[in-house]
Amino acid sequence: MALTFALAACGSSSNSAAKDAATSAPATSAGAGATPASGSTPASGSTDPGSGQSGSGSDGQPAGAYDFCRLVSSAEAQAILGEPVKVQSHSSSKTVLGPVGSCTYFSTDHTLKSQSVVNVIYLGNKITRAQYDQQISKLGAAAKPVPRLGEAAMFIPGLIGVFDHGIGVTVQVIKNSVPADGAVLTGLAHQTLDRAGEVR
Repeated sequence: MALTFALAACGSSSNSAAKDAATSAPATSAGAGATPASGSTPASGSTDPGSGQSGSGSDGQPAGAYDFCRLVSSAEAQAILGEPVKVQSHSSSKTVLGPVGSCTYFSTDHTLKSQSVVNVIYLGNKITRAQYDQQISKLGAAAKPVPRLGEAAMFIPGLIGVFDHGIGVTVQVIKNSVPADGAVLTGLAHQTLDRAGEVR
């Protein structure tokens, strides 16, 4: 089943789990049972992700693929982290859950000892509430609900997972190896949901 959120990658409620997720590739796989229609296509493109351009194939994404860096621009990621950023990766694919993709920015000074990352993962637009709830349950008792964010949203330090009318989104922010607080993540999640309607 697809909702192998970054949430599932975090697995536990500890801060170290959220930090560990920042060192790995974004969890954009559709997971078992969600067969990509055009394949997952990670890319660190020749076009500027976040510039509003959709994939043209020249950056490794399928022609016409949605550029998920439109959900959070490099300027916005820089404002969140308070330092210059670079695109680490972005990807786009079609699955039975709809479009799936991600955009990940690291600070230009990002190291394993000092991690700074903004990661947005779009998990599809045909997700059921039951699928969302099943994945969220893996976070355990430390996960806290976020009011007035989508139909349902859960927070652990550094990460929020949101469900809203079939759309699943995960946002993650780590700054200088410290998971971001709820206010930063909630703002980013609201912005991502506001823009998610344009994903096709």
